[in-house]
Order: sequence, then structure tokens, then C-alpha cells
Amino acid sequence: MEGYATGVTVHTATGWPVACAFDAGNLLPVALALRVKFPATQIVIAADNDAVAVGKTVGVGFEKATDAARAVNGRVLMPDQVGFDWNDVHVAAGLDAVRALFEGALA
Repeated sequence: MEGYATGVTVHTATGWPVACAFDAGNLLPVALALRVKFPATQIVIAADNDAVAVGKTVGVGFEKATDAARAVNGRVLMPDQVGFDWNDVHVAAGLDAVRALFEGALA
């Protein structure tokens, strides 16, 4: 995941360990470092749905998350709502909604 608030939200909702890249440009190096350290762990990248911020169908956050996930055989989860990150989902719908979306996507 990119930001600290997203990391806190995902960890609080799921109990899963998280690592924050703090910037979309750091997603790939962080994912690669995690893959080396945890070769058998499923890596899930919690992307921002930032398309609105850049005026495109898909934003740079999703592009960078997808590149990182491909490099480590991981998965990308992104909120449906354009302009939202996972902390926004928490604020709008609650932690149970975040938990359900993550668990449902990975079931």
C-alpha cells in the first residue's frame, strides 16, 4: 500500500501485517524486498483509485501497483469509488466494509 492511513486501515480491518511504500514510485522496490524476505507469502497491494486526480481512466497509483504485483506474483485490490483510497472506504462505509472487500476478493 501506498500511504500510512491506508496501511492503518487495512491492518485494523483485517489484522494482516502491512508495509507502506509512502509513494506510488516506491511500490515496486518495497514489493520486491518483501518477496525476497517472504518468498511464500501472498502479497496484496492496496492501490488507490486515483484516476480522478490525474484525469485518466486508470491513475498512476493503480499502474504502479499493477507493475509491482506482476513483479512479485501478487494481487492488487483497489476501491471501486473513483478518487478513494482504502482509508476513504473506511470513513465512508466502516472497517467491516473494508474487511469484507479484502476477504471477499481473496477468498
